[in-house]
Amino acid sequence: MSNDILNTTEHRDDRLPKGAWLMTQKWEHLLFMHLPVSREVIKEFIPDGLELDTYHDKAWISIIPFQVNHMRLRSMPPIPFLHSYLELNVRTYVKRNGVKGIYFFSLDANQLLAVIGARIATIPYHYAKMKMNKKKGFFHYESIRKGKTKANFKGAYRPISEPYYPDKESLSSWLLERYYM
Repeated sequence: MSNDILNTTEHRDDRLPKGAWLMTQKWEHLLFMHLPVSREVIKEFIPDGLELDTYHDKAWISIIPFQVNHMRLRSMPPIPFLHSYLELNVRTYVKRNGVKGIYFFSLDANQLLAVIGARIATIPYHYAKMKMNKKKGFFHYESIRKGKTKANFKGAYRPISEPYYPDKESLSSWLLERYYM
């Protein structure tokens, strides 16, 4: 599977990074909820060294609930209790030295060891009580963040199309084809 991913690059704007991959994971049951936001409002939250990226002069924020499965380090079997968990990302779109990327405002996960490991690597993960179940074709997703900074998400969604590669110049491509965090 990873060779298929590594050999499918025609949709990318830039080459794959040099060096071997370190970790793999499969994202499943995703909802990409994209919302336009005033660039003036969001610009103050972007750290120095990053430039807010816009599409047709609009900034965007995305909220993405999903399930991580089959997470493992290269040449290793899945780590017990860490190979599958729920995650919720809140992000916006930036550039650094002209390269498109993603800036995460927060990432919530229901696997405490994954949160601790990510925070050691300075990634802004938060531990949350999360659940996802499927009923009548809909995924029902709930996240309640634990700790000092409270944040909740609750929603229901279902697939509306088969997987596809969006047209290069489309908003969907601009939002999704980003490989630097």
